[in-house]
Amino acid sequence: IQQGYLQRTSRGRIATLAAYRHLGVTPPKSDSDMFGS
Repeated sequence: IQQGYLQRTSRGRIATLAAYRHLGVTPPKSDSDMFGS
């Protein structure tokens, strides 16, 4: 959370765009839309 890779939401903890970039993985479309990125 402090690194900016996880975000706490009402649905639980979800990976941020920064986490996907760090891991070299393409983020799911639904998560990207949720953050307006």
